[in-house]
Amino acid sequence: MTQSHVLRDATPDDIDDLTDILKQATRAAYTFMTWTYTDESFRDFMNDAFQGWDHVRVAEIGQNPVGFFSMDGNHVDQLFVRPNNQRQGIGRAMLDDIKRLHPKGFMLHTFQANTTARRLYEPHGMSAVGFGIS
Repeated sequence: MTQSHVLRDATPDDIDDLTDILKQATRAAYTFMTWTYTDESFRDFMNDAFQGWDHVRVAEIGQNPVGFFSMDGNHVDQLFVRPNNQRQGIGRAMLDDIKRLHPKGFMLHTFQANTTARRLYEPHGMSAVGFGIS
């Protein structure tokens, strides 16, 4: 059964939860990559990046953060949902929120091999404009 979720602005108090979401989601989605990132490196990244993002929103079920997205101008820098909360409409709700915040359009990047993300983006009208090598 899908539980209802809410979106709210993130605060620095959310950094531990955002770090955990990022760590879980990237480790699940990026199985096509060799990962050398430590738990500490995820935390360091989140501490540094949080201050530089223009906007960070958190998706919650109850009072439990289950996803987040961050914006740098009209660029979606991060968009992740905990693996056990995926395919419940949370990613779609975050995309709708991004569209509300940026009605003139936005951009994002994902790895071509990131089929989890592409399953979310492509049915919602987003299309690849190019593929590169990372």
